[in-house]
Amino acid sequence: MKRFCYAIVSSLSLYIVLLLLDQLFHTQTALLLLNIDFMIKSAPFIIELGLHVMAGVVLYYMLSILYRYRTLFKAALLVSLIQFIFLYFQLTALAVTDSLVLSASGFIIWLAGHLVYLLIAARLIAIEHRT
Repeated sequence: MKRFCYAIVSSLSLYIVLLLLDQLFHTQTALLLLNIDFMIKSAPFIIELGLHVMAGVVLYYMLSILYRYRTLFKAALLVSLIQFIFLYFQLTALAVTDSLVLSASGFIIWLAGHLVYLLIAARLIAIEHRT
């Protein structure tokens, strides 16, 4: 149960960090993170957030399993970061919403938010494996 709670906390932390950074730098990365208009025309916020949290929980569990294999864990963190980079461009291209456009500031915020997510997830996984 602790792992599941940590997984949800890490997943929600990404959304919260992006919301805060969007407010500071006038970007729309939190909207991009949850945007699924290319799959479902106008999904309710709870569905969008729920899909994001589920993806975050799956990633957290996979990283947690790899934690005991330090080299694989570090490689998985790097691969995840690379995937997050590609996702920025893919999700922007797939977005039906016209307001979601590529920008240098959006990319930097996206990258910063995902780095924070990976750091939080790695820290929570380390705590989880100590107890």
